[in-house]
This record gives sequence, C-alpha cells and structure tokens, in this order.
Amino acid sequence: MDFLSLTVFCAVAREQSVTRAAALLGRAPSNITTRLRQMEAELGVPLFERQTKRMLLSAQGRIYLEYAQRMLTLAEDAKMAIQPAHTATTLRVGAMECTLASRLPVPLARFKAAWPAISVSLTAGPSAQLLRALAAQELDCALLAQQPGASFPNTLHAQEVPAFEEELQLLCSSGYWAHGAQKVLAVFAPGCSYRAVAEAWLHEHHAGGEGVTLRQVASYHEMFAYTAVGACACIMPASVITLMVPDVTLERTTLCTMPTWLVSRSGFLSTAFAAFSREILA
Repeated sequence: MDFLSLTVFCAVAREQSVTRAAALLGRAPSNITTRLRQMEAELGVPLFERQTKRMLLSAQGRIYLEYAQRMLTLAEDAKMAIQPAHTATTLRVGAMECTLASRLPVPLARFKAAWPAISVSLTAGPSAQLLRALAAQELDCALLAQQPGASFPNTLHAQEVPAFEEELQLLCSSGYWAHGAQKVLAVFAPGCSYRAVAEAWLHEHHAGGEGVTLRQVASYHEMFAYTAVGACACIMPASVITLMVPDVTLERTTLCTMPTWLVSRSGFLSTAFAAFSREILA
C-alpha cells in the first residue's frame, strides 16, 4: 500500500465521488477507480458502497479511513522532522473566530516570514468543533477555550499549553437591563465556550434565564451591531471589542477572564510547529 493510494482513498471518502476526487488530485477518473479496486483486492474487503451518484464508505472503509489519515499525517510529520525548513507542507490551524480576528494576524505574519515553505490552513469554529477536528486529526493544532472548571477529554491525548487570557465583558446599551421589556442576549451556536459563560451568567443573575431570550448570531460583527442599536446585550472578549467602532458608547462590565489554550494533536512534533508555538506564546 503506497501513500498515493492512501491519498486517493481519503480524497474519494471526503468528496464521495470519483470524478470530484480525480479533479482535485489532477488524475483521470479511471486511474482513481483502478487504485480503489487494487486497494480493495489487497485488503480483501469493500471500502465503499457504490451508489448511482455517490461513493459512501462501508463499515470497513470507515475504520480504514482513520488509519489512512494517521499514516498520511505521520508521513508529513516525518518529512518535517528531517527537513523542517525546506519541506513544502501545510500546518493546519484551527481557532475561534475572536482569536483569528484579534490575536493571530501578527504572529502568523511573523511565522510566514520565517517559514515561507510552510502553508498555513486556517479553520474557524467553536471550541467543541475544534476539539472534534483535533481528535479526528483534521487539524494539527487549535486555539480554543474551555468552560470554567472543564478539562480536556482523556481520549484526546492532546498536548495543551495556555496561550493568553481573554477578558470577557458584558456589553449593552446604556440602561438596557433597567428597562422592563423582554431582554435578548446574543450568543453563538452551542459548542461555543463563551456561550456557556453567557448561559451561566443568566442562570446566576436572571433567575435561570427567565425573561431573557437567546438570539443565535453568526459573527461578532452581527452581535455588535444588534447590541449597538439596543436590540440585545452580548458577551464578548475585550480584545474583539477594541476592533469594533470606537465611537459607539456602550456599557461594559467585566465578568471573568478565561484562558485560550494552544492544543496540538497527539504525537504532533515538528520544528515548524515549535516555531509557530513560540510566535503565538511570545
């Protein structure tokens, strides 16, 4: 079994299509089909359930996919270990949206200047989603937050170090909580650690959230805009607030500080990642 065959298998599993995988890899569809049949003959099991328009993984294929991804990842790690400054590879970084906006631009620019051969792939998402991606080895590292008192899953076997502290602030228009009307608190989707802080604050200060509606939003800009017009309140990091329009007068109350962790997948070691970590933690 060679690495090209593993790459083909993973591409078809991801795209659920021989045609799309072939286009992605720059190969003829017939070549992709031949390699898949050779793999299945060698393994003695069907890796896919072939439908009219889709290629879905079989039960054995789902098991094999996890190992194939590990083998490809280990191959990249090995190349990085031998020739870290010259290997053209990708560092897959996940981060919360607030971290991408307020914390990463400068260290990423410094890292790219020092390591021009390394591409950086960025994925934004809530902390729970980033943890799942790390466990599936879809990311090499991630910057995320954990709810107060929570710990990282033992099954993750990850390496984590505190990167920086975020000051979480309650943001609202003047006198918002004094009015008798129904209140609204803007939050992100479940899985966001800061949403958990917002829900805990409501439970403690507003009778378990009675009289307060949660409005799910897609971005901090949307959250800030609703808050600025008095349509809701929100909780966001002070580092993000400073990026918003400075001449909007809003009440700001510090609720707590939370660490943002730099978490790397199990066994991930490379000189380039060590350099990336130094830039983040500087």
